[in-house]
Amino acid sequence: KGKSEFAHKEVLKSIAWVKNIRNNNSLKNKYAQIYNSCLVLLVAYFSDVLKLLFIFRLQQKIDNWDKIFESDKLKLNFEELKKYDFNLKKNISQAITDSLKISFQDMQSTCRCFKEYIGYEIKWSRKQSNIIVAQAARHVIVHADWKQKEIYYQKYQTGTKYH
Repeated sequence: KGKSEFAHKEVLKSIAWVKNIRNNNSLKNKYAQIYNSCLVLLVAYFSDVLKLLFIFRLQQKIDNWDKIFESDKLKLNFEELKKYDFNLKKNISQAITDSLKISFQDMQSTCRCFKEYIGYEIKWSRKQSNIIVAQAARHVIVHADWKQKEIYYQKYQTGTKYH
């Protein structure tokens, strides 16, 4: 009983200490910086996962090679071909993604390219709204200028739906 009572008191002290952070202005800025850094990293990670998923799915989906090479959107020069070891069949989805400069840090762009190139429509959900807010907040944190802040507040307040 003595050890568990001691452990319980320690847990309660820790909880009180964490709750006190909100009221302690001297720690507020440090934790805000950590939160901002975590948000930026989370959006970057999420964007990278979306890109990898897109590339993987696109590589599986490509069945009409002629259509892709006739597209005005896809333009590759010698330097880019060299980057892919001249093996477009293996790297075509990466080449398309790089050539089109698709941003996976923007849900509108992400939804559009998944629909256009893979034929998969991302259905609107509340989670997507949270992703949009996180992406907009990331832009505010990274770019920290008023123009980005205005865009963030506009998206956040209107609950912009990208479809």
